[in-house]
Amino acid sequence: MTEHAKISQTRTYVAMCNKSNFDGYYFRKFTLPTLEEFTESEKGRFCLLADEMEAFLHNIKSHYRNDSEFAHWYFLNRLDFVACTNDCFPFEHYQDIKEATT
Repeated sequence: MTEHAKISQTRTYVAMCNKSNFDGYYFRKFTLPTLEEFTESEKGRFCLLADEMEAFLHNIKSHYRNDSEFAHWYFLNRLDFVACTNDCFPFEHYQDIKEATT
């Protein structure tokens, strides 16, 4: 996980994943859903009684964030649970990559 969470203004992140034989990396780009979209998708995953739903929704809202730590959790738990990731970075960090020169 990241030492300090980084925030993406566009809610778009890049997951840095190890190849299956650990001889390199591959990258996956994804966008975090909004809180409303995330809440609706999470509600659909569970059958809860009405009194349980309020506590459940409060728990989702208190843990939902737009940062690299939550993006890392979201990628592994909702998009690719078999990936071996090192970290997630805001996509904006890759917008201004400079060409290496000698």
